[in-house]
Formats: sequence, structure tokens, C-alpha cells
Amino acid sequence: MNLKAKRFLKVITIISPIIIIPTIIASCAQTNSSTPNNTIKKPKSSVEIVNINPYKTKQMLASNINKEQINAYFIFVFNLIKEDQKIEEKILEKNDYEIINWAGNDNDGTLSINVLIKATKQSYLISTKAVFLTNKQNSYLQELKYKTPAVYSIDDILKLSNDPYNLIYNNPYYREQLLRAKVYFNQNEANIADSKLYMNKIGYSEFGDDVQKRLENAFKVRYDEQNIYQINSPQILVKETKTVTSYTDEQTNNSYSINVELIKKLIQINPFGKLPTNFAQLVNLIKKEEYPKFLTITKNEPIDNVVVKDIYYRIIDRYAKLEFILEIYNQKTKQTVYLSANFNQKNSQLLKNEDYFQYIFDRTISLNLLTTKDGKNVELNSGTGWIVDRIVDDSLPKNKIKLLVATNNHVMSWSNLAISKDNKTKSRWFSKQEYANYLENNAGLISSNIYEDKDRYQYLLWGTAPLKSPVSNKYNSLSGISFSNLAKVYNITSQNFVNRAWYLPQLSANGIKINEELKTWYQVNQEGIKSIKNGTLDFALVPMVFDIEDIKEKLPNYYKVLNTKDEANWYIGLGNSKKYLPQLQLFSGGYPGDRNFNSSAIVSWRGSKSYGSLIQAFDREIKNESILDYYGPKQINNIDGYQKVGEGYLNKLFNVGTRVITSDEIGDLGSGSSGSMIIDSNFNLVGIHFASLNSRAYGAPNDSMIGNLFVAQSQDLSGDIDVRAAVIKKLKAENIYTYKLNPKVSS
Repeated sequence: MNLKAKRFLKVITIISPIIIIPTIIASCAQTNSSTPNNTIKKPKSSVEIVNINPYKTKQMLASNINKEQINAYFIFVFNLIKEDQKIEEKILEKNDYEIINWAGNDNDGTLSINVLIKATKQSYLISTKAVFLTNKQNSYLQELKYKTPAVYSIDDILKLSNDPYNLIYNNPYYREQLLRAKVYFNQNEANIADSKLYMNKIGYSEFGDDVQKRLENAFKVRYDEQNIYQINSPQILVKETKTVTSYTDEQTNNSYSINVELIKKLIQINPFGKLPTNFAQLVNLIKKEEYPKFLTITKNEPIDNVVVKDIYYRIIDRYAKLEFILEIYNQKTKQTVYLSANFNQKNSQLLKNEDYFQYIFDRTISLNLLTTKDGKNVELNSGTGWIVDRIVDDSLPKNKIKLLVATNNHVMSWSNLAISKDNKTKSRWFSKQEYANYLENNAGLISSNIYEDKDRYQYLLWGTAPLKSPVSNKYNSLSGISFSNLAKVYNITSQNFVNRAWYLPQLSANGIKINEELKTWYQVNQEGIKSIKNGTLDFALVPMVFDIEDIKEKLPNYYKVLNTKDEANWYIGLGNSKKYLPQLQLFSGGYPGDRNFNSSAIVSWRGSKSYGSLIQAFDREIKNESILDYYGPKQINNIDGYQKVGEGYLNKLFNVGTRVITSDEIGDLGSGSSGSMIIDSNFNLVGIHFASLNSRAYGAPNDSMIGNLFVAQSQDLSGDIDVRAAVIKKLKAENIYTYKLNPKVSS
């Protein structure tokens, strides 16, 4: 895949994540019509089909579906195109149409349906997307010993809740999927098309008994949204279906209701997280014979006529709403009842999406640098950072504190600012006189606080949105940052910019494919395997000195815990040194460029949520786009990868860190969001966002976010494979104390 950097380069320049465009053939439906003179006219009406029960369709072949199931699993939408080209949509009721015939294509998992609209007496031939099993997928599933991940009893779940890694990763179904993937990739027939089946089941892409095999297999997987781990969608009960909170069998006088306390307990201990969809993930692991335990039964008679047939949900993660529904069937009366109970934040420990976004928002800042090309016009370079920890520094005045801030290497590189002062075609720092002239020439256009701050040009700047948007995946005018409300980072200036980063990860990678143009930087062993020592993650830790008054204004929730007993726990640190599991949902948030051209904001807060991921051990194809130029002190792992320039070195580093590729189900992060933290649905920090994957343009349902994970997941990587452990080691070696990672121990 090709990497391409994209930047907004007007008056405002936003440091953007890398945009990656995968090679995916888009799937689309079209209507062919022949008209006189080959003129193509727009149809006056059309019918769309929408899958409302992917949980069911992904468990069956299209050729096995019947008419009743089509009506149950799909809805039809009639689109009337009016003369003004406006489209009037109507969801069809079952008596509005007639299904004439249908045919399943088990090779590609699609279904074609010929449907007659009764009112117009017109028929339409429509096709679904690939929402069914294919023959190949079905054969694969039939060969499995464990057909579903539902392998645990409720007692098993409760016992294993203290060991979530064991519960999720060592699930026998998942372990069998991993084993089958290992066998598949050790054979020679592995290919990009078929590997998708395995990726969707395991979310992990590195297989091979030796480094050469792992290198070969790395190019038999496509690293995009369509290859991520597929979390099973919960079965949603349509809103028209009536539910009841209790049911009494008239023959036995037994009363049935949902076991509310059990549900609350499972929500509390859920290793997947506290969202309603996380709860559905957990229940998906429970054996069907355990379902009766979800019932509370008042037994007046020994005879029990009622069985639990299935579990359904009505779920909204945005509002932390969960309706848990049991389909129960009375074998005597042949009656089906949908028994339900509702859970929310008032009666359970459920959380909503915004609880995760708020956690990220409270710790996230926008980083900005004022630059110029001609000494007259201003550019503002923006990226995202977040607070890791507080450094103990008694030398600071009482109104200042020193924080350890994380961001991307490529956000903090801005290398040309330090090495191209005489090159008028590149961005550079303002001189004192140039900035004074700029202020005078634009005095009528800028705010008074900008005009009066004569030395702002020489500092790194930071800011936050005054308010978080109530819905983080949508832009809101209240969530923007204007140039006038940026504050100074007091220890990073044009004079000491070369020493800005305190920590850059150092990695070596074995088993790579590399452009011969880059032969200076790789080594070859006796077996012909290439390796590189100039490796890193797109990650930097930067000590930054902030004014406490600025923190009070811009980070009020942080200010509340400053110098209290709760301060150390407030810092997110650098994760827990455990490997990320692709079954866990991910959240990220940062400050991409503001899309409202009428706004005075330069960037705005925005969040993104993903549902399933793919772990890429590392990008084994090293090319020019892999280089992270970093101007600063010489990096000790550089092998001929640096050159002396001015006061520092221009280091050639390569991003070989383990990657996570997600599906942006909610929100997307554009230019300016580089450096955003990534947390899982248990609030564990797992990595940092650095790139975007443009999958939608090629037929995928969603675009993707790409990040570096802080715990490596490849045996061919060495060095700082656990960023947290490496940073703690460096803190201790340099006798630097912090509140979270390396606190002073009282004697």
C-alpha cells in the first residue's frame, strides 16, 4: 500500500496523519436501462434492501434462506425520484410488496431478490451485499470443533472475570481459529483473498515458523477495514415487537422475569468493557443451555413448560441503554413471549460513548507552532498531544509545572524549522523584527491579547476546546480552538527546539523488504534476511512546562486534582504493559482541522470509536514513506542514519512498530488529529494514532484509523518492545521522578 502525506496548506497548516489508500475494488449496484439514441435517463423509482439482522445472515448460506426469513432479516426501502430530483423514501410494510423469487450466490455470499411493488405493479431485481456465508466460509466453519465462541458457563465467566486476557484470548473457539490460521499460513496456498476469512476470525496477521515465512506471509494479508476482527453483531429485536417485563404460565402459575441481579453482576465484571455492546459481546461467549439462568422463576408447580429459545437486544451505546430480551416459548400453549428488562446508568454500571470521549478530552491538548515562509504571512502547524504524567521538578517557580506530554514523532519533528533558516521556500521561525512587523500590519485583524504578546512567535503553543461537543463524533462550534486562546509551552522555544523530545522509542526489525535506494540503512545476515536498526514508533515524549493559570482555564478537570491525593491516579501513564486484544473496542480523540469555513477556530475536538481491529505485527515493507526524519540529538540506534546539521543531527528513523488498524464505526479523525491517544473499552491506553486509511473510497463501509501499539506483537522486533517499561527504565536511570510512572517512595 502506498503512503501519502496530506496537509492543509493555506494560512493554516495542519500536521496531518498519513493517508493510506488501499487497493480495493469497490462493490456497487447499478440499474441498466436502454433508451432510444443510447440516452441514459435516471429511473423514476428504485428499491433498496437493508439487512437488519446480520447476526443471523452471517450464520447461513444465501441458498438456504426462505421467504419468511427474507422478511425477518431484511427491510425494503422504496425511493421515488421526483421531477426536482429530490428523493422521497418509504420503508415498505410487508403488505406493500410481494417477493416473486430469489436466488442465492454462495460463491460470494449475496442474495438476488425479485420484488413486486403492489401499488405501482413494478418489479425490481435487487441484490444484497455479501452478508451471507460463502461456500468457502461455510466449509471452514463446518470443520471446526467449536462452532461458536459460546463455550463458557455463567460460573466460568464469573470465575475468569479477574483474568480477562485468559477469558478472551484462551477461549477454545478462538484458540482453534488461531491454530487453523497457523496451519493455513504455513502452507503455500495462502493468498490475500482467502486470508480475509482468517483475519475476520482472529484479528492478528503474523504467522510463520521462521522469519522468512513470516516475511512472505506479511504480503498475503491486506491491512484494511475489511480484514479486521469481526465482532458478532448482537441480535436486535425490531421496535414493533412487543416485550413484557413478566410472564405467568396460566397452566402452572409459574411467573417469569429477567434475573436482573445476574445481569448487573455481568455488567460489573465484563472484561470487554462497560458499554451495552460490550455486554452483548460477553453474553455471546455463554452456552445456550445456560440461558435459563437469566430467568427468575417463581415455581408453584414442579412441571415447567417454558424454554428459552434465544436472546435479543435493543442497544444504544451513545446513551448507555440496554434492553435485554429473552425469547421464551411455552411448549404447552405454543405461545412465544419476549421477556425484557432495561438497564442504564442509573440502575447499573453501564457507560456511554461520551464517558470514554470525556476521559480522553480531559487529558488531550492541541499543539501548535507559528511559522512563516516569507517573514510576512503566518502558518500555524497543528497536531494533537496528551498528558502522560507530571515530572517532579523543584527548580520550577510555584506557578509552573512540568508535564510529560505524548504525541507523534512526525508532529514534533518539524525538522525544517531548525535547519532551513536561510531557505525562504520552507517554513521557518519568525525573527523578532518580522513578527513585530506582522503584528503592526495586522493590528486591525487580530485580538488585543495576540497583539500585546510580542514574543509568542518563538514558543510552542497549546490549547484546548472551551467545551467538549455533546456528541464527540460530530463537529460543534463550541469545540473549536482559536489562535487567540493558545497558551505558551514555556520550555520549548526557537532557541532550544533541537532538544524538545526526551524519549523516542528505539527498535530493531528483522525480516524486512526494503527499497534498494535505502540500502545504507539495512543489514543482511548469512541467510540473506534483511534487518534494520533505525526503527522506532511514530511516538515522542516531550517534557513541557505549563503555567498553572493556563491549566486552570483550559484543563479545569485536571486543575481540580492538582496537588491532591487523587493527582497520581488522574494521569493515564503509558498503559499496563499487556498486549492489546483485537476483540476490544477502541476510542480515540483529538483536534483535527475545523471544517466550518465560517468558524474562527483553527482546530476542533472530535472523537472516533472502532468496533473490532486488525493487529499488524509491523510494516515489513520499508520504503521512503516509512522514514520519520527527526532533527535533534543523535539517536543511539542509528546506523549511518544521521547527518550533522547545525546544532543537531538529522536522524533517519523508520516506523516499524506494531500497528492496529480499526474500523471507524463512529467518527473519523482528519488532519491535525495526529498524536491522539487510543484507549480500549476498559480505559486502558493501548497506543497512539498516526494515520488514516481511506477505505470508503474503495467500497469498504468505513474508513479506518491506524495507530502504533505500545506493546509489540512480533518476535522479529527487539528493543523498546514495551514502551511503558522502557520509559520507566529511562526515568530511573536518569533519576527523574514522576507522579505516576516513577514516584518517589517514602522512606
